[in-house]
Amino acid sequence: MRFALITGLFGLAISSAVAQSTNNLQPAFFVLKATVQTASGVKSVRVVNKDIIAALNESGVYQFGPRAALLFVSTDDQQPPELVVRDIVGSQVTTNEVGDYFGITEVGDEVRSPDNTTQWQTWNFAFSNGLTNETAFQLWGATIIQRGAAHSRPNGEVSGTPSVVSDVRGVGGIRGTNTIFAGTVYSGDFTSVASQR
Repeated sequence: MRFALITGLFGLAISSAVAQSTNNLQPAFFVLKATVQTASGVKSVRVVNKDIIAALNESGVYQFGPRAALLFVSTDDQQPPELVVRDIVGSQVTTNEVGDYFGITEVGDEVRSPDNTTQWQTWNFAFSNGLTNETAFQLWGATIIQRGAAHSRPNGEVSGTPSVVSDVRGVGGIRGTNTIFAGTVYSGDFTSVASQR
């Protein structure tokens, strides 16, 4: 009976911890300059969110609409975040994991300010839509994560709004054409939702 009671309390503690898990959602913005190889030389094109979403649609796996948006998702404020696509069709909202095509990883170790409000990390953004003439990139660069004041939420105090800015460079291709990328990846306004995982 004592074992059952201890096991029950342990299970309750785990259940409470899961219930208190929070997903932090932020709009993610990619603003890239792509220098593309052409038969006559080179050309420069701009690559932004809508181009990445269009490349995901070209994979044949997704059919995102014009209101689709890229979001950073971090559980309990962990960095680096995952990238998802939130699509809105009429009144229906769906959040789609795209981890098979897009990943964000940290390279090396971070540096923190004494009060932990600012972190410096190096992030790698890896994207490919998996086609023979793929649109893909490997981007890397210095990332600054700036945290705001803590906010009180129903499940307690958590870290405040993290502002993310990455100055990136990298290589890849646009529809199979050799491309050099440079630009910025940054976050938008912060919201939080109960974890659905």
